[in-house]
Amino acid sequence: MKWTRIEENWQESIPFILARWPDMDEEKLEEMDGDEAGFLAYLAEVESLDEEEAEEELGDFLENMDEREIAGELDDPEDEE
Repeated sequence: MKWTRIEENWQESIPFILARWPDMDEEKLEEMDGDEAGFLAYLAEVESLDEEEAEEELGDFLENMDEREIAGELDDPEDEE
């Protein structure tokens, strides 16, 4: 999946982001409104990563993300708790 799909569906993406990185703050994510550079900087800060490691983490997340999840066709990760 490409970041643009996440950005276009930012509010729907936040639960999946929080499921992957639970130490992130939902309000901060909402304020980012899909800004990739801001998200990468925040990911690096929260996970104590350098820029390259944060990019790799995001790449793994995007690679494993199913577009049907973002479109609401699959269950929200918060519903599994």
